[in-house]
Amino acid sequence: MDEFDSAEALTHSQRIAQAIEDEIVSGKRAPGSHLNEQEIADQFDVSRTPVREAMRHLASSGLAQMRPRRGAVVAQVPVTRLIQMFEAMSELEGICARLAARRMTDEQKAQLKHVHEGYAELAKPESANEYYDASLEFHRHIFRGTQNEVLAEVANRLFRQLNAYRRRQLRQAQRTSQSFEEHQAVLDAILAGDEQEAERRMRDHTHVVSDSVLDFISLIAPA
Repeated sequence: MDEFDSAEALTHSQRIAQAIEDEIVSGKRAPGSHLNEQEIADQFDVSRTPVREAMRHLASSGLAQMRPRRGAVVAQVPVTRLIQMFEAMSELEGICARLAARRMTDEQKAQLKHVHEGYAELAKPESANEYYDASLEFHRHIFRGTQNEVLAEVANRLFRQLNAYRRRQLRQAQRTSQSFEEHQAVLDAILAGDEQEAERRMRDHTHVVSDSVLDFISLIAPA
């Protein structure tokens, strides 16, 4: 099979990475199991090039580990570690929203509003994956709006590591419309420059101790 050009390979790698993410967080691929490049390439009828790119994405998100001479394996993430990661993400996002409300320029606020309005029609259970992908930029805009590169880098790194779990939880709980309303509340506070309200609304949106998130993690994470 001919190698894909870079744009096409990226499209295939994203599709493969998302499919493997779903298999990992649903338990179909057990922690420590080998992610065989050739088998995955055959499964998706592609060359190994986009598969390697997908493995790098999974490794950067913390769902896979690259091991010398073994290739990629599914990472082992204990429940307690996942809970701690969600808790840290909630705290970080609250801080980011507070600083964004204080520091975002008028242009950045307009961009945030535009991004949010752009995925309104996807806020329905049957479009959960599309909604999640589109809404990622809402969070990233807020990270950038802190005007603190170090904080934005840390938040983005942890956000990527939790990406698949948050996607799965959103889809399983069928809470796209609720998520959109929560984003709207965060947006309103940021546009108003209300730092405390922005932080509170973001914490409400991301808080790890909610029963639904904890129940979800206990079902999909290894002990």
